Amino acid sequence: MSFGYRDAGVRIGADTSKLKYTETSTQANGFASYATNTWQITGEYDLNSKISLAAQYASNGAGNCALNGTISCSTVGLGGTLVGFGANYKLDKNFAIFALAAKGSANSGAVISLGSGAGKTAIGGTINAAAVGIQAKF
Repeated sequence: MSFGYRDAGVRIGADTSKLKYTETSTQANGFASYATNTWQITGEYDLNSKISLAAQYASNGAGNCALNGTISCSTVGLGGTLVGFGANYKLDKNFAIFALAAKGSANSGAVISLGSGAGKTAIGGTINAAAVGIQAKF
């Protein structure tokens, strides 16, 4: 489910979803399913016609899981949060420069992965990221 609001230089968005993963394997004590709830809220504000600021907060809970057979499954410590901030300076109608900073924190039993060999945290770790760049619209 999503929500959005826009008015004179202010933009607010929020999303929530229930993620569910299942596997068809019948292997004894193998993975059967995992479900978790996630949500995020984002806000943007135009300081003036050239400068915009943005912030985001996202979270997902530990969720719950099931294994095939009678063995119990625990999600204690899974989940995490993300907080991010950004700024955008318009040079003209087609080009802008931007800066972003974010911190992702995994709960005590989770890791944060950047995907495809880009790296991941230790269990319960944190990733701090920053970027600057040029935005071009065509």
